[in-house]
Amino acid sequence: MVSIPIFSSDNCIGEILLREELTELLAKLNELGTTSDEHFKHEYMCTFAISEKEKTLNELAIRYRDECEAYDKTVCTGGMKYGEIMPSNPSEMRLIDKNARNVLKKLLESEVAFNHEINRRELMKEISRIGR
Repeated sequence: MVSIPIFSSDNCIGEILLREELTELLAKLNELGTTSDEHFKHEYMCTFAISEKEKTLNELAIRYRDECEAYDKTVCTGGMKYGEIMPSNPSEMRLIDKNARNVLKKLLESEVAFNHEINRRELMKEISRIGR
């Protein structure tokens, strides 16, 4: 067991309580078999585990982006901007907009989205996030 010397008089109740709390904490750490550094990391430093829903949401957003871009390349005659092809006129813009809405609808109606209870707002937010 690790001991921490506390140099004070035993007459002070506050110091006795502090000593008892420290003793209890050290006993718990010894029970867990962890060092104080490991305990600190466990208590205060998060591990960011991605849930199955978040993983699926990200996969759907990537699929949306890829399907839309593939369609855009077949329709658009404008130049490249930011690594993506651009529409050159309003009719091309309407076509790619209609396709984007259809792709989004198809993904939201998919079994994967249904099983993970993914809604339109969540998917749109993830699409926006991966686009940055």
